[in-house]
Amino acid sequence: MAKKRVLFVEDNLAAQRAFDKAVGWWNRANEGAGRSFEIDLHDNYSAAKEALSLHAFDCALFDLHLPTGEGVDDADQDTKGSRLAELSLTENSLPVAIISALPDDKDPELDRFKMLRVFGKSERYVYRKAIEWLGDQWQLMEAVEATRKKIRETGAEVFVSQVWPRFESWQDMDGVDGEELTRIVTRQYVTHITELLSLSGEPKANWHPFESYIIPPMRGDPYTGDIFDFDGSLWVVLTPPCDMAQCKIKNVVLAHCDKSEIDGWANNLERLRNGVDENQKEKGASFFRRYVNQNVDPSCHFLPPLNDEMPILVRFTTLITKKVEELEANKGNRIGSVSGPFLVNLTQRFGSYMSRTGQPDINVRFFA
Repeated sequence: MAKKRVLFVEDNLAAQRAFDKAVGWWNRANEGAGRSFEIDLHDNYSAAKEALSLHAFDCALFDLHLPTGEGVDDADQDTKGSRLAELSLTENSLPVAIISALPDDKDPELDRFKMLRVFGKSERYVYRKAIEWLGDQWQLMEAVEATRKKIRETGAEVFVSQVWPRFESWQDMDGVDGEELTRIVTRQYVTHITELLSLSGEPKANWHPFESYIIPPMRGDPYTGDIFDFDGSLWVVLTPPCDMAQCKIKNVVLAHCDKSEIDGWANNLERLRNGVDENQKEKGASFFRRYVNQNVDPSCHFLPPLNDEMPILVRFTTLITKKVEELEANKGNRIGSVSGPFLVNLTQRFGSYMSRTGQPDINVRFFA
């Protein structure tokens, strides 16, 4: 039986009993699928916060208005429920359900999280609805659990083979305090994990198309690889990262992202999905492999679909410039960023295209 541990924070006894019944009902309904929830109950904010720091949970459910408990400073007094939701989401990667008689009291900043759902206490069967929604996140919780395990395993290898052997020399770096040293070691840690899981992994890593993008973009300022939507037309930033990072430029170069239908795309997608035999599927795979390997015109660059749509052909022949201030003012129009491992090839191809020299045309008839 696969079990998921839910952090439940509620001080009302009737509500505690109602949720216990709802979980029992869900567990019976999903017994055949081998799934069940177990409840870890706490009745105040302080106890729940401590539990989050000490134990591993898969999801959480609580009220916005909770007894404070011990060890809570004044800054936490008025935002206990919202703060608990933020901790559960950003520091623990937990799907969070909130049940409250005053759902509008939720911090509006939490609206950006798709893993959060708010239910009104006046709703009929509200605890059943909440546990059903958490149950709908089962595959997500499984993925998070497996990912954490993989990171722990790979991270242990990184520390043993890469970080610890060099740590003594890092400790002696003049002018580097503990906080800065932590950032340095953390960058080394995550960079080496990426190397082990992708570039040097055995067997050769197989990347999913969605790994081509970071959606939504993580950087606050516009950056190389950011994809902007200007009046329904997509454009990707190609200005070098060094210029973008130093913020010393006035104008940024963007290339058009052409989403016109590629001849044969739909037919070969059907072959790949529903081919009657391996020969048919391989024909479909061969079609897509040509694009993935950039066997396209040097004036363009292939990128996979953004959201189950047509793929993108970045057209180096269609460029525009935008002032940095204009991009900053339109940050809300960024729909994604090309991720690091794929950005390198995009900028390299653009540089190769722009730096080609060619030669004067020779009239071949003169050879006669």
